[in-house]
Amino acid sequence: MPPRRREIGDLGVLHDKLLVKITEWCDAPTLRRLGEVSRVGYQLHANQQLWKTLCLMTLEGGGRVDGKIAAFQFKRNWKLTYCRPGRVKLRDVPNTTLSAEHLAEHYQFRKPRKAKYYAENVDVSAIPLAGRELPRVHVNDITPEEFFEKFDAPNKPVIISGVMEAWGWAPWSRKSLKKKYGDTVFKTNGCTDEGRTLRMRFKDYCDYCEQVWGVEEGKPMYIFDNKIQQRAATLLDDYSVPPYFTLDMFDFMSDEDRPDYRWLLIGPQGSGAPFHTDPHNTHAWNVVSEGRKRIAFYEPDRIPPGVDEELIHTEYYASTDTMEWYVDLYPTLKAHELPIEGIVEPGEMVFIPSGWWHQVLNVAPMTIAMTQNVCTKGNFNRVWQELQTRGPKSLAFRFQRDCARAGYKALFDACPPPVNPPSSSSSSSSSSSSSSSVSTDSDSDS
Repeated sequence: MPPRRREIGDLGVLHDKLLVKITEWCDAPTLRRLGEVSRVGYQLHANQQLWKTLCLMTLEGGGRVDGKIAAFQFKRNWKLTYCRPGRVKLRDVPNTTLSAEHLAEHYQFRKPRKAKYYAENVDVSAIPLAGRELPRVHVNDITPEEFFEKFDAPNKPVIISGVMEAWGWAPWSRKSLKKKYGDTVFKTNGCTDEGRTLRMRFKDYCDYCEQVWGVEEGKPMYIFDNKIQQRAATLLDDYSVPPYFTLDMFDFMSDEDRPDYRWLLIGPQGSGAPFHTDPHNTHAWNVVSEGRKRIAFYEPDRIPPGVDEELIHTEYYASTDTMEWYVDLYPTLKAHELPIEGIVEPGEMVFIPSGWWHQVLNVAPMTIAMTQNVCTKGNFNRVWQELQTRGPKSLAFRFQRDCARAGYKALFDACPPPVNPPSSSSSSSSSSSSSSSVSTDSDSDS
């Protein structure tokens, strides 16, 4: 009998990828039993992504105990975190845990080769930028008027260096934020079975980032919080809106009516977001305070390689995972298929124009950034046309009403009609946040 059939019986005829897919349907007791069957079974059950999913799916109340936020603490790996939850209650937690040492001795187990796109095995920042170079200019060399003429109105991306120092922004670092906001609870992109995003104290998240390095996890969790005003209002005192975006048409709307627009972004190496376009055809600016971001762009009329065209209007992320994209797809691209790309360094701002496809990957042990989506005069027509065709009707109504009250009715009168006017049966395909893929919470890294 072939060794593979001896290990897992009739399942041995299945391809590895299909076996891994099947394990995604297993609950914890089933995974534990699978790990006791054979070496192959142990390798399948030891997939940390499976245990991460179980942790998030079974976490009650988004990390709450008695209605209050609890301290979710990562413990070396996701399996151990699931089996020993501590203060945070998990459903269906097994009473005992597997002994890896016992299994290794009993089955003469040898650790399988790690997936080639795990963050711990790939330094994406070391992969040469083979694509078209993203333009870069120093903040002292471009005025707001020049920025509008060269980048805002023409709808072209750019990296602007020296912005934090020039604008007097207070630099954020892991150390400074942990000291001031260590007990502050922020929202991550992890999602529970109840549709709630996982919330963690910042000091616990820092511990997670330090421990997750070395864990076989292809998609590290990151903080993507759009409620800074409620959670850490004093953070807003450390920065001001860049002078290039002082006119934001959404500012005329009340905080209750306007779409989500401002996010604090914090993540370890390997975290980020695959190719997507920002909601409502807005522009976005993203300033890096600590760490580095690798960003890749494709023009609005070019669907990036790896994006499923059939899912573009139904899924916010219709693309291959970022790390996998760089390792598997990027090296195979021909010269004309390569993106426009660059590295955003600390103190720099990247401008993400309306409708441009972009993906972001954090390439430092921890990257901290602030981002906002805006509607300027430069992208007003694209935003208004998008709101009429795909945006919620109530949002389009309030946006037009409030901007007209502020004296900008002429912009609506001069805007060309949308190419595809909305029908009575059309429904919104975009949310008022940066992602509709997870409940109502955002999951994008602009």
